[in-house]
Amino acid sequence: MAVVNDHIAEILALVVLIAASAFFSGSEAALISLSRLHARGLVERKIRGAEAVVRLLEDRNRFLTSILIGNTIALLAADSVATALFLHAGIPNAALWSTAIMTVLLLLSAKSCPRRSRSPATSVGPCASRPCSNASPGS
Repeated sequence: MAVVNDHIAEILALVVLIAASAFFSGSEAALISLSRLHARGLVERKIRGAEAVVRLLEDRNRFLTSILIGNTIALLAADSVATALFLHAGIPNAALWSTAIMTVLLLLSAKSCPRRSRSPATSVGPCASRPCSNASPGS
């Protein structure tokens, strides 16, 4: 239990990074599956964030670049934090084990769950549009 208490900040960072990766993966799936016509319908219905969705869909390369960069940073940071935790715990071959375990965790939590979500793209898209458009190059 002392190991957990000594490294609570790292464990919390790991949870936040996995959640960030799930956000980026879910945003990618939601925004890719949403058509421009459907996005314009959201604007007409005055759905909050719909204008940002339309702007993102006008330049798919820009938002895909942002999502992929954000997800790559989250994934690399998560694996680095996990490796540090494994090293501190004295686990032999820490880098190998942390990479294997993080791969499984990230595939299960950050890659599969957002894409299997029952939330339609029309509700996830507007929520994801603001952070994605603010982080997009050239915004």
